[in-house]
Amino acid sequence: MGLPLVWRRSFKVFLFLMAVYSVLRLLFFLAHPDMFRGAHPREVGEAFIHGLRFDMVAVVFSNLPIFLLLLLPSRWQERPWFARLKISLFVFLNLFFIACNLADLEMYQFAGRRMTVDLFRLVLDIKNQLFQLAVYYWYLTFVALLLAWGLSKMFPRFQSEEVRPWWRRAVGGLLLISALSFAARGGWQLKPLKPTNAFIFSDEALGVLALNSTFTLLRSTNSAEVKGHHFFANDSEVGDILPSPVVWAHAPTHENVVLIIMESFALEFMGVIHEGKGYTPFLDELALKAQFYRNGFANGRRSIEAIPSLLSGIPSWLQEPLITSNMSGNRVDGLGQVLKAAGYETAFFHGAENGTMYFDSYARRVGFDHYFGLNEYPNKKDFDGNWGIYDEPFLSFAAARMSDMTPPFGAVIFTLSSHQPYSVPKKYAGKFPKGTLEIHESIGYADFALRQFFAQVEKEPWYSNTLFVITADHTTKTDRPGYDDLLGRYRVPVLFFHPGRLLPESDPAQPVQHVDVPLSVMHLLGLRPTSWSRFGHSVFDSQTPWAMNRTESSFWYLEREHLMIWQEERDPLFYEHEDTYGMREVKDLDPQKQRRLTRRLHALLQYFFNGMMSNDLPVPVPPDSN
Repeated sequence: MGLPLVWRRSFKVFLFLMAVYSVLRLLFFLAHPDMFRGAHPREVGEAFIHGLRFDMVAVVFSNLPIFLLLLLPSRWQERPWFARLKISLFVFLNLFFIACNLADLEMYQFAGRRMTVDLFRLVLDIKNQLFQLAVYYWYLTFVALLLAWGLSKMFPRFQSEEVRPWWRRAVGGLLLISALSFAARGGWQLKPLKPTNAFIFSDEALGVLALNSTFTLLRSTNSAEVKGHHFFANDSEVGDILPSPVVWAHAPTHENVVLIIMESFALEFMGVIHEGKGYTPFLDELALKAQFYRNGFANGRRSIEAIPSLLSGIPSWLQEPLITSNMSGNRVDGLGQVLKAAGYETAFFHGAENGTMYFDSYARRVGFDHYFGLNEYPNKKDFDGNWGIYDEPFLSFAAARMSDMTPPFGAVIFTLSSHQPYSVPKKYAGKFPKGTLEIHESIGYADFALRQFFAQVEKEPWYSNTLFVITADHTTKTDRPGYDDLLGRYRVPVLFFHPGRLLPESDPAQPVQHVDVPLSVMHLLGLRPTSWSRFGHSVFDSQTPWAMNRTESSFWYLEREHLMIWQEERDPLFYEHEDTYGMREVKDLDPQKQRRLTRRLHALLQYFFNGMMSNDLPVPVPPDSN
């Protein structure tokens, strides 16, 4: 008599979708060749096989309504309207999730991890760009539409079935539900699959390959739980290991400060450390006159992750950005608050639509009096047609508004144009090198806009009494050798420039991260916060410099010469860190050094996650310490 019809229909749907997800994994592999250059072919094959478990989970959960509809009695199945409902729902659900996987072929290069639900919490930021993005990435749109057509054609149509006893139909339905439950768990293991189960290979990139974006998207809807760590018995031991609270004895300088965050300005785009071969001639010139740190690191892979690090000294170690997480209501200190307490007028500038990535609300929360975005910009003719105002006119606008502020003032400027689709004003067509990546031309334009900004502000009376800090929010695509490793994906420029005085000397090769920026600014301006978190250090003090970040499955901790990669329930890996770029694994690192690196990383993890749970990351700064 063969298998019941419901089984045959369900298996046809299941096997077809499993094949689609394997094709999507192959596309991901082909789209990111640099990620897998050092992977052994055997392990690559194992990653494809291991990925089938995650595909099973994705297929079942994303198609659960379809499988339930297929279980309904024949009298429902044979109705035309019901057939149309099933096909429409099947195509809609799977097209959505397949489109997410296709989008991740590009997005992974920017975010550094598979897609999660926090992307859709920011969907309002790109609502006006959805059509433009679909056109720009036309080849992905074409593949998605082709698959939609294929989905509609392969969905099983109803066929009349011989009459079976009700108990056989019931048993068949129960067995099918059991089979789907097995697939939804990803196997017989004790607990259902989680993203961490993908990372069983020697190379983390293979764990990313084994995953699919549907799985990470669905799993992230309930992944907000923050778990504490208990590496040390009490918090006092943690406090002894962490960097010391930062305070300084010298009086406030009453100097202005301008923090400029350049969109996607990866370190690899600069020429000053690459024998002049780059796309940032002005920033290269400025670096020679400034305190420039060639081992600078972002504390995240997205713009929304950069803001808490640069303004509050809080790294991006949660699974999702702090600003959109369940911890977003936690107490945070901010550079703006410290400046305001010292009598500064403060402002935040960003040329995109107000509300983008919640920059406006977070800026006000951490002490910025004014917010200037697209809404406040007077000439909408300078709109780039996609995200906001072109950098050159908006930087000029910011310079004019700062001149209206009462010194001392503090300002943050976040640029825009070096963001996909990398728009350059028509009048500058052909002016900047096209380079080898599509972003290179817009990097040249944004650097030119920065030059025009400095040409404008250097005529102002407040210019010589102003500290300028320039960095980037995150990295982007890479094609320069040496930047496709773990550290290269976080390398950004960090420089401090003061046209009116010499800054204290410091080691230009020391690791510097985003969370160091607010502390370094306070150090130079002579401002003492009443409380602050224990992350980071001032680049101008004598504490041991370090940087730390999380990847999709692990954490890495870097000091001047050594790097440690730590993943729960696995032995840590140790590397020697070469200046500017490069890392070489060390199998026989001195045990005392291993212990020191491990203790520091564990202390930072315990302080961060336990502090997030208890909402007490900021600690009082003693008024009489040095």
